[in-house]
Amino acid sequence: MPKSARRRVAAFCPLCASRCGCEAVVEDGRLVAIEPDLAHPTGRALCAKGRASPALVEAPERLLYPVRRTAEG
Repeated sequence: MPKSARRRVAAFCPLCASRCGCEAVVEDGRLVAIEPDLAHPTGRALCAKGRASPALVEAPERLLYPVRRTAEG
C-alpha cells in the first residue's frame, strides 16, 4: 500500500473577521488540519474556530448541494 500524500497549502481562515494566515494540511485530497502560518502577518496564532474547521468541512452531515423546498409551508 503506498504512503498517503500529505501536503501543506498556504491559505487564510475565513471563519471570523481577522482572516488569519494559515496552512491547510491536506492528505489524500482531504483537509486534516489547519495550522498557523508564522510567516504571515496575521498568522501568529489561530483561534479555536479556525483549528476546528477540518471537522466542519469533513462532517458527514454536511450538506453538499443546495436544498430546494418541495412543499408549501
